[in-house]
Amino acid sequence: MSIFGQQMRIGVLTSYNIKKISLQSVSGSYDVIGDTSLISTVISGRKLELSIAGGKVVVHLGGAESFKASKVLLLPQKTNSSLLYSPIEPVVKKRTYEDALEVTIRKGVLQFVNIVDMKNYLSGVVESEGGGDAISNIIKCKH
Repeated sequence: MSIFGQQMRIGVLTSYNIKKISLQSVSGSYDVIGDTSLISTVISGRKLELSIAGGKVVVHLGGAESFKASKVLLLPQKTNSSLLYSPIEPVVKKRTYEDALEVTIRKGVLQFVNIVDMKNYLSGVVESEGGGDAISNIIKCKH
């Protein structure tokens, strides 16, 4: 994730009232920050769970409750890192998102904001809107 480039803040999973979710680092490692303190690092392939208790986001690492915070940030340690979001309550289709994640509680449910580098955002939109071969078609049109 670029610290100098532009970033987009995009609400994800906003149509669901998610109360519990599993997050897995698919690629790259993530620093886990609770409010303003570095709590842990999640390496590629490892999972953590987030839930709600007492109006706070509860982070479970390795099955045990690790900490509670008003806001949890998962910040990638390098570019091209991604997380697999697997909602547990309710069960919803799994999705993978790149870059950073901010989690808070709003109206009694978890609120997710994907903080995406502009380059990753634009390439994802082009692919999503234009189909899987959109990038190659754009390149062909340029020539």
